[in-house]
This record gives sequence, structure tokens and C-alpha cells, in this order.
Amino acid sequence: DGNGDGYLDDFFSVWVSTDTGRTWTRLLYDYQREPSMADNWYLIMGDSIYTSTLTPYTEILRISGGFTSSTELSSYAGNKIMLKWQIRCDENDDGGVGTGFWLDDVLIYYTVAKHNDVGVAEIGVSPANINQNVQFTVVLANYGIDNQADVQSLFRIYNSSGTVVHSGGLTPWPSINAGQRITRTITWRPTVPDTYTIKCWTGLLTDEDRSNDTLAVRFTIHSVNVFELGFDDGVTDTMLDTTGTVSWRFLGASDVAGDGVGVKFVAPSYDSLTIWKVKAYLGSMAPFDIQFYSATPSGEPGSAIGSPIPVAAPAGIERFSEYLVNRPIGRDATFFILLLNANEGQMVSLGMDRTLPHDGNSWAYVASMGGFINLSSITRYADVDLMLRVYLFTGTSVTLDEEGKVIPKFELHSNYPNPFNLGTTISFSIPQKAQTKLEIFNSLGERVATLLDEEKEAGYYAFRFSGVDKNGKPLPSGLYFYKLTSGNSQAVKSMILMK
Repeated sequence: DGNGDGYLDDFFSVWVSTDTGRTWTRLLYDYQREPSMADNWYLIMGDSIYTSTLTPYTEILRISGGFTSSTELSSYAGNKIMLKWQIRCDENDDGGVGTGFWLDDVLIYYTVAKHNDVGVAEIGVSPANINQNVQFTVVLANYGIDNQADVQSLFRIYNSSGTVVHSGGLTPWPSINAGQRITRTITWRPTVPDTYTIKCWTGLLTDEDRSNDTLAVRFTIHSVNVFELGFDDGVTDTMLDTTGTVSWRFLGASDVAGDGVGVKFVAPSYDSLTIWKVKAYLGSMAPFDIQFYSATPSGEPGSAIGSPIPVAAPAGIERFSEYLVNRPIGRDATFFILLLNANEGQMVSLGMDRTLPHDGNSWAYVASMGGFINLSSITRYADVDLMLRVYLFTGTSVTLDEEGKVIPKFELHSNYPNPFNLGTTISFSIPQKAQTKLEIFNSLGERVATLLDEEKEAGYYAFRFSGVDKNGKPLPSGLYFYKLTSGNSQAVKSMILMK
């Protein structure tokens, strides 16, 4: 609305009529107005496109940045319809950006759906850390035209050696209507650093397309000195615009250079911490700058920390991308990371997670609105957690192998659970091949069990202690110690057996 007359100067919209043009229903448009953010109109950058790479079930009417048509022509099956394109352009070519609007080709196509076709559409992984619960969000989809009841759905988690470390069913067995997507969650607590794979699959006996039944996702659990922080579940959620006709899964601040979106983080209590990598679920191909900010005493963004880190246009979107930063921070530090638009007219956007709980740590910077804005202060975006994460590590450096994994150091971890009854897991890491021993002692210093006494390669290990002595006899309740010896290194920790 460059001339301020209350009407957008350049836009298009698509309409459908079932009564030979007497009444029309809008299907798609390329603009939005968000009064809660600013009294401005915004063009949704990138008009509707069709490419031959689209596969069946991919929405044809797609707009870059994650905006899609929320009305499909399939709802008009059996009707004679008319389509209308409404185009408004003023005489200004906006500095040579364009000289008008042409309608070149119109394509209406269909795909044939199976009656019975259920599959796994997506698996999201929450921030994943050793000795902490990791949540997996599994999205199951009914691609067929028949409703399905009690769909058997299963999962397995494998370590890098192919051993199953956790498995089960996505219970209760879901009932999924035609075209519906539902979610199930899995919780698992890893105790050994490794690269794992979670595989989920459906077992509909009458399924007519097995190609989409199974999905597998890899994820890495680092050692205890590496932390992944974030507030999303790994799956983007949709939001409808104020008219209820256009949906999107990504959020940006504006297309003004220097504006952007980001997240507030609180570092764990360690004397020396370094920001290792920033991990972003991007929804646009725009280049951006990573900028760090300190926190004010009231917990709001303060001054910028260091210079921004420029990032070229990403190679792909609608997935997590990682960016190496290596920025030291202090103990118990609260800090902000924002992705800021690098260029005028190109907006960086992040995936939106709207699943409970909402943490209130998502922020935007909009210069025209006075600067920083907490999204929880805006009713429309109060339930949004932006999909931006960060990796921290203790100390000032980490050593990586050729695959980018952290090379282990000598470290004995706290057992879990503690106190324990039926059993507990003791994990540790060693940096090199050595004779390694893991022993259990009572409060008198007497050795009551030896869990390990052999040569081990460098790596991460975990052993189960079931509360019995070397003869298999149950031990009494009390305080016990476990001692790790590897080469010339030793470490001792305590645990409590309660019966």
C-alpha cells in the first residue's frame, strides 16, 4: 500500500465459482495483513509455482516460505466450476522489479488414491542429550480414501552397531480418517553417547502401498560435556491467517534488512561454556546473519555480542541446518540468538512448533515497531515456539573426528537412576585403547563386584549393575562406590541402593 489509500497496490488472487460466476469463493492470494504485528500489508514473497518435481499428494498451490492453499479443488468433486484470477497492479514498476502480471499456463491435475494406504509421514526429535529424556514425535498419515481404525504402529531404536536399544508400539493404536494426520510420542532416555536410528512403521494388513509405511531418522547423542538446547519437538505445526484461508508453518519478522526472529536460551551451570553450533529449521532461501545478544536484568535482549556471522542462502529448506560458531559464554549465562535478514526484500523464517508446553522464549526484532518483541505478548503468536536450537560444550574447545563427532575423553558419568532398587546404569568414556576396570565397593571399602576387567577401545560404554555381589547374592541397602580405572586414569563416584 505504497500510496496509503488502504488498498494493496500489487497483488493477485484466485477464485472459484460453482454457479456460473454468480458467487465466488477465494482459493488463494499472495498477501497478508497482520494488525497484531503492524498496520501494514505484506506480500508473501514468491508467487504460486508448479514444477515437474512435485510428487503425488504434494500441494500444487505452493508459495515460498511455507505458505500453501488451504482449500483443495477435490472438495468441488462432481461440480462444474469456473476459476478466476484477479490481478491488481499500479503503474509503478517498483524500481524495475516488474512491469505487470501475465497468466501463462493453467494446469489442473489429479492423482488416484488407494482405498487403504496409511504410512509414517514424519519423525521429529526433541533436543537430545545424554541421561535426559528425549521425545520423538511420530506423524502418521492416512493417504487413502477410506477411514482406518486401530492401525498397528511400531518403533525401534538402534545404536550404531545395529543393536536394538528400545522398542515398542505407538499405543493406543490410532484411528485415522481419510486425509488425516495424527501424532504419537515416544520418550526414551539414552545413557551412552552414540549415533542412533529410530525406525517407525505401520502394519495395516490391507495397505495397498507399502512404500510409505516405514520411516527412519538418525540422531546423535553426544558426551556429557555437550548440550543441545531448544524448545521445539522437531515437527512444524500450521497456523491459519486471519481469514482462515491460508496456512503456513514458518514465521519471519518482515522482509526489512536487519529484522529477524530468534530464541532466548539459558546455559547450564558450568564454569566455562562455549556455543558450538546453531541449529535452525529454515523455511526460506534467504541469506541471513546470526547475531548473539546478552540479556538485561529483566531477561530481555540487551546489547549485541560480537559481530554478526553471515550465512549464505541455505542449500535446502524445511529441515534443520547446522552452523559452526564457537563463541565462549559465561557460567549461568542467559543469551539470545537471532537470525536477521541480510538483504532488503528477503525474509528469513523459522519453523513453528505449537505443541504444548509453550516456553515463551521466542522473539522477533522489528525495527518499525520499536525493536524486540516477545511472541508470547502477541495473542496470535503466544503458542509459538520457534525451531532454533544451540549446541554448547564445557571448556573452550572440543576435538572432533572425521564425521564431526566429539572424540571422547576419560570421564565417569553419574549412574542412573540414583538412588536405585532393581538396577542402575553406569556409563563412562575413555579416549584411547587401554586395560579398563569397573568395580563396585561397599561403604567399608570392600570390593563386592567387578562389572568389567578387560582391554577396551576408545569410546563410550554403559554397564548395568543389578545390586548383586560377585556371587549373584543380593546386596543390602546402603551407600556404594563405583571405580573406573583405564590405563593410568582413575575416577570414583557414589550411589545408593534402596530396597
